[in-house]
Amino acid sequence: MNNTLPLRGQLTFLYLNSFLVFLLLVNLIVGDVHLVRNIFALLALLVVPFVICKAKIEASDGFWLVSLLVFGVYHLLHILLLGDWSEHGSGYIKFVLFAVFYIYLLQTGYIRESIYLGVVCGSLLTLFSGALEVWQSSGDERIGVGHNPIVFSNLLLIYCLVLVNFLFRSYALPYKLGVGVILLGLLILLSFTGTRGAYLTLIALVVFFAYMKLRTSANKRSLAIIVLVLVPIVLVGSYFSHDGLKDRVQDTRVEIETIMEGDFNTSLGLRLNAWWISAGLIKEQPLFGIGESLDRLNAESERWVAEHQLSFNAITELSHVHNQYVQETLEYGVFGLLCLILLGIAFAFRVPESTRVLVYGLLIIFLVLSLTDTVFKTNVWVTAFFVVGSILRLESKAVSMRDVLR
Repeated sequence: MNNTLPLRGQLTFLYLNSFLVFLLLVNLIVGDVHLVRNIFALLALLVVPFVICKAKIEASDGFWLVSLLVFGVYHLLHILLLGDWSEHGSGYIKFVLFAVFYIYLLQTGYIRESIYLGVVCGSLLTLFSGALEVWQSSGDERIGVGHNPIVFSNLLLIYCLVLVNFLFRSYALPYKLGVGVILLGLLILLSFTGTRGAYLTLIALVVFFAYMKLRTSANKRSLAIIVLVLVPIVLVGSYFSHDGLKDRVQDTRVEIETIMEGDFNTSLGLRLNAWWISAGLIKEQPLFGIGESLDRLNAESERWVAEHQLSFNAITELSHVHNQYVQETLEYGVFGLLCLILLGIAFAFRVPESTRVLVYGLLIIFLVLSLTDTVFKTNVWVTAFFVVGSILRLESKAVSMRDVLR
């Protein structure tokens, strides 16, 4: 927080930012999160010119800002020189704006409790909407609460991550018990999404969490063990209590058997198809890729399939290959992939120990998600990683409500 502002100005921005952080997290799943994000961005654009000259930026924050600018500028230049601006050109301007937003939030600050209050309220709304959807479908269909189940399940994991971090903060026991019950509800709701990638991510988060927390004090270690035991109990209980998770496991077995028989006309098979064809095109143009133009992507994939006379059902629509790393390299080449890797490294670079569960956990969610989805072409994912990620990254520098009231 920038202490060079007048006291009244400090408090005004502190309360305003905290309210917007609260609204953003409440609306992450069940509301219009993009409207809140745009209001936040507009405020940042108006205020940053007045505070940037006195900005005090540490090395970790500076590295993150540079990585945002490098990623955004490289993609903009690539599209201007090789691509079609009408496809996603304007979208990469956001990455420059995210740097402005981060500087604004770094300089003006927010109240830490607004994160947890926003996630708790958002979780309660999500639980109500999710329970209603489960009841209407009798638990036989994958739920998404207005989203694709893949999107919904990973947004649930972000909520779970923040709630787990709350449990290890120094708040009163009744609050922790309430948050624990909400966390249990979200995990049960997650089992109804039928999203294989989210289950894999959950396992990765559990392993990471065990590594981080089982080396701490005895009290925190006991709490960590309870949380770690809770996850497999919920998943095993869900497997035997309703058919959604059980059917998803069976579907996966059938898909693998079908692929082994040479039929790629399944969800997993089509993804393998797309990755195979993309790998062939990447080999032809490795450095800068073939651009984002849909017409060019389709033409190149059809040509490659015809030249190699593929005998299986080959997918030739490569605008969404269900893998961020492959998509990035296909369209923007190795240099684009390096920019993407730089983003991940910078996001986790030198973050304070008190924030590592939030920052590393969010990074794990997106690293695993990127194996099966094209993250940075989905608006809600861009918001979740760069806006929510910036808020969580600055959590250790946020002001506590106790300090504000003094």
